[in-house]
Amino acid sequence: MTRRLIFTIIILMSTALIGLMIIQIYWIKSAHYAREASFKRSVDEAMSATVSKLEKLEAVQRLRTYKESASLYRKADSLTFLIDIRIDQLANQQPDLSKKEKEKLSKLMKSQILNQSRKWRPIQGIDSVLIDTSHISSIGKEEAPALLQATNTQRDTLLALLNMKRNKVLEELQRRSFIVNEVFHDFMGNRSALPIEKRIHPALLDSVINSELESRGISTAFEYGVYVPDRNLLTLQRTGDFPEKLLSLGFALPLFPNETTTTPSYLLLYFPNETQFLLTQLWWMLLLSVTLLFAIIFAFSYTIIAIIRQKKLHEMKNDFINNMTHEFKTPISTISLACQALSDKDIITSPDAFSVYITMIKEENNRLATMSEKILEAATIDKGKMKMKMEELDIHAIIRNAIEKVRLQVEARAGHLTMSLMAESTMVLADKVHITNVVFNLLDNANKYSPNSPEITVSSTNYNGNLILMVKDKGLGISKHNQKKIFDKLYRVPTGNLHNVKGFGLGLSYVKFIIERHHGDISVSSEPGKGTIFTITLPLISNKIK
Repeated sequence: MTRRLIFTIIILMSTALIGLMIIQIYWIKSAHYAREASFKRSVDEAMSATVSKLEKLEAVQRLRTYKESASLYRKADSLTFLIDIRIDQLANQQPDLSKKEKEKLSKLMKSQILNQSRKWRPIQGIDSVLIDTSHISSIGKEEAPALLQATNTQRDTLLALLNMKRNKVLEELQRRSFIVNEVFHDFMGNRSALPIEKRIHPALLDSVINSELESRGISTAFEYGVYVPDRNLLTLQRTGDFPEKLLSLGFALPLFPNETTTTPSYLLLYFPNETQFLLTQLWWMLLLSVTLLFAIIFAFSYTIIAIIRQKKLHEMKNDFINNMTHEFKTPISTISLACQALSDKDIITSPDAFSVYITMIKEENNRLATMSEKILEAATIDKGKMKMKMEELDIHAIIRNAIEKVRLQVEARAGHLTMSLMAESTMVLADKVHITNVVFNLLDNANKYSPNSPEITVSSTNYNGNLILMVKDKGLGISKHNQKKIFDKLYRVPTGNLHNVKGFGLGLSYVKFIIERHHGDISVSSEPGKGTIFTITLPLISNKIK
């Protein structure tokens, strides 16, 4: 996959992701606006219901006295009805009177009892509940005494008791009639002249507002207040913490809208946590959108990283194949030339020349075997099938053995290899072959990456129950950027125009793997042009310093 194609994919996926984010933001904003409009509508409905309920409650309070008086009228009406029945009974008990005379007598007695209680003045025609007896005036004045004398109404206990009770009710009505008149007068406008603080109780206002808001699903904190334009006063506040917010951002609705005699006061309502409340209602949509968005970003990033890694791996494999071809081609060519030389009869007859060519073939063959072994080791590491044969080893003996293998190569380049083995406790649990390869690889790299005469120092010491091994050189050095990658498989530090450093890029990845399998650690410290220090930490078998 070419770099241009990767760049094109990144642009397309980024564009699609940005477009998706814009759409998500648009949907969320639209949902938020819809919720906000629904919230405002619900608040308006709640305020309208609150104002209407306050007005009705005040009307109920005004009419309470009137209703109590009306109940007294109903009681008087009931007593009058019982009195009428008793009078009819008394009239019918007169055997000397005809049916017509009994009816006249009954009407006359009712009129007499009723007129005894008409000293008070009823209001608003409510006395119509009492029996209208104006038609009994047709009875002659000369007939009335004779008829009344024929009855014993004065001695009838039940009639006297009913009449006494009704008189008491009528007296109470007479007392209340003045109060009722004041109430009706209050209906006409006196109530509206009172200050709003005396017309509305704060606890009642709070209760009504809270009830109306909760019935519409609004359960967030709120602040209310009543603004009186005539006095430029904000009163009846719930907490008094948001006066400016109430006046500038609050919902407003006039109180007692049916009153036209005065300038109306306004009920103000403000929600300090309105935005949080609306977002809370959209939390599932926000959570889902954010989750999907992060999932897409993660998938996109992972895909791009995987593509880039695959591209780098492809390039590294190509470099590895080229290096391997070059590395194998040289010894193969050398062996081929040596074989051709040995086929010459003159070479065969010369023992010295023959020995040189045989040694050359042997060395190149060993070189091929070593390179093949490195490749096989890398394959074994990839499959996770490498087995360790752990045993107690003296790490100093391993170091000296590896140094002897490299010393001739260093000295051949007019270099120096110095040992400073200061560790007193040197026994570790390790695989002899692999730990030897680790030391040899580090020494070989120090030699290869020193362009002039190599100056290599190998030192050891003990610290905190561990053995510390350091391999130091004064070679090319490694930049900070490359230090993070040198332990990656197939990675080789670029050497600019210098092409005489051979290798597959497997050495340091192998070293790191082996050290970690020995429960140790490896680190690097380097500066370009000043050399490199590799530090290995291995746990000792015993923490006791010998």
